[in-house]
Amino acid sequence: MKEKSTEKKPFATPEQYAFCSVFITIAVFLFSGIMLNMLIDDKLGSNIALAAGGITGVILYLIPNKTLDLKRQLKTFDITVPVMILILNWTACEIASSVYGMIACRFSSIEPDTNDFSSLIAVIGSVIIAPVSEELMFRLCSMGLIKKFKGKTFTIFFTTLIFSLMHCFYSIQGMINVFAGAIFFAVCYYYTENIFYSIIAHMLHNLLCIPDFWDKLGVFKNGYSILKPLPLVVYILIFAAGMFWLVRVFMKKYAVNENISENALTANASETAFSGKSGEKY
Repeated sequence: MKEKSTEKKPFATPEQYAFCSVFITIAVFLFSGIMLNMLIDDKLGSNIALAAGGITGVILYLIPNKTLDLKRQLKTFDITVPVMILILNWTACEIASSVYGMIACRFSSIEPDTNDFSSLIAVIGSVIIAPVSEELMFRLCSMGLIKKFKGKTFTIFFTTLIFSLMHCFYSIQGMINVFAGAIFFAVCYYYTENIFYSIIAHMLHNLLCIPDFWDKLGVFKNGYSILKPLPLVVYILIFAAGMFWLVRVFMKKYAVNENISENALTANASETAFSGKSGEKY
């Protein structure tokens, strides 16, 4: 008579845990946001909900990883990285949304997207709380866990898509703007695994959104924001220079991190295939 196995079945494989973590952080943010907005000011409620999502992301990341490795990130910090990522992020946002606007304005009209910086809590939320919380949710937690089981392209585009869909309160043009810019936050974190880079670049981006100066560089056609010809050309040239830096300097410098990620991915796949198991319990 065979003895019954006392080994407990795993709650979830590491890959299942990674994807569940993405949706748990989003669920925490959305649920807390809905509940808080019924009780207090919507701006304050949204900021608390973002913070709750960010804290949840950190906790879910730490369960399998045990440490944030902040000392290594601070020790290797290079200020040129967040500055260049900001330049790529900003120009990509403007170029992509302008191209879409040029096409869409011929067929439809919309209400222009607006940002509310009328109160101190709105500014603090936009420049500090949102960047920190969103980077913890979508770069540290989502990318940090998924990249161990999926390739570079999937990891970068999937997490960026989810991040963009979280901004569905914008128009389609606004979501394209977010997606085009956030790609570079994702690329930065994938290669460096330094959360400070994407947080700082994200904070600077949102800070630059406050001045009205940028509105003078474009026009509105049927509600769509479109860059004027000269600013558009300048942005394209700056973006091209930034891409040269990204490919020739940044990716070469951090190629070793990419190789480590790819090797770990291969090792995980090989171990799963050899053992016939999906992974250990989280």
